Amino acid sequence: MPDTAEIELTAGARLLRLTEIAAHATGARVCFGESVQHGDHMVIPVASVFTAGGLGFGSSPGAKPPQDGGGFGGVFAARPAGFIEITDGAARFRPILTTADVLLVIGGAAAVSLLAGRGRRHR
Repeated sequence: MPDTAEIELTAGARLLRLTEIAAHATGARVCFGESVQHGDHMVIPVASVFTAGGLGFGSSPGAKPPQDGGGFGGVFAARPAGFIEITDGAARFRPILTTADVLLVIGGAAAVSLLAGRGRRHR
């Protein structure tokens, strides 16, 4: 009979491989939408995508029955980032700025200003 730790590792490796295959299968379709053409203009929607995942855990080979194991988890987030405009053979990316983007820039500028001000006071 195979070692339980080996079975858990194999199951975990299979789960990880399945996740990788799913990510590769969707590929650019997750980031780029169907193109839209009107006359000599073509537009391709673009999304910003974030993914992260985990795997699992199991009892050590020396643990007494019943042994436990399990796990996995992850997050997937996407938001519109902009679009690629193709006109007269030239392509140009046009970003979509949201309120969150503007607030992030303002917050970052405020943090830099605050840190710069503290640095000047300590001298």
